[in-house]
Amino acid sequence: MSCSEASKSVREFVLSHPLIKGALLSGIVNYSALARMIERKTRCGSQNAIKMALLRLSESLKKEREIIEESARTVLSSTVLEMRSDLCVITVRKSDMALALPSVLKIMEESRFFQLTQGINTFTLVFPEEDKTEILKLFTGSELIGQQSAVVLISPEEILSTPGVVESITSELAFENINITQIISCHRDTILVLDRADAKKAYGILEDMIQRYKK
Repeated sequence: MSCSEASKSVREFVLSHPLIKGALLSGIVNYSALARMIERKTRCGSQNAIKMALLRLSESLKKEREIIEESARTVLSSTVLEMRSDLCVITVRKSDMALALPSVLKIMEESRFFQLTQGINTFTLVFPEEDKTEILKLFTGSELIGQQSAVVLISPEEILSTPGVVESITSELAFENINITQIISCHRDTILVLDRADAKKAYGILEDMIQRYKK
């Protein structure tokens, strides 16, 4: 197997194993041990050739990652935050929504905050507590999640073509053990629906992140 073929095989192996890719990016890999494992599993070359391919790949991935992270930081540094409280989430069948849509649109028009998202077989609605009675009349028996809040990130136009922005946002929250009930993208807005108990903490974490990227 040629050197280029070995490098290609090593890259394919690493990219198909996210934990190994993450370890390479973090610089915490024993390259010799990893080369032995890849040689055993793929037979794509000698251990020395695989190790050299891993070293080259590691540097390449780090450079790619730095470019992505810098672009994401640039977008987030120009992002502003808003928070909406006292929200509910409900998911309904597509057939039920077809019947109730005119009434839903009327509620949406007068609501202070309303998100309607279509999936393959269902619709998810995010709406204020004060609309709960009217919504439940339309969708009897549907399970409702209450005591929710929304943190809204309003970003510049560049978010539409910049990878890594949503990953940066969700990683910050996941590290602090904050669950996201719903994540909704609407043009320049990224809407995170969370349990009300986590909302203030999440807002503070994201605000600190944005301020850090501005410096």
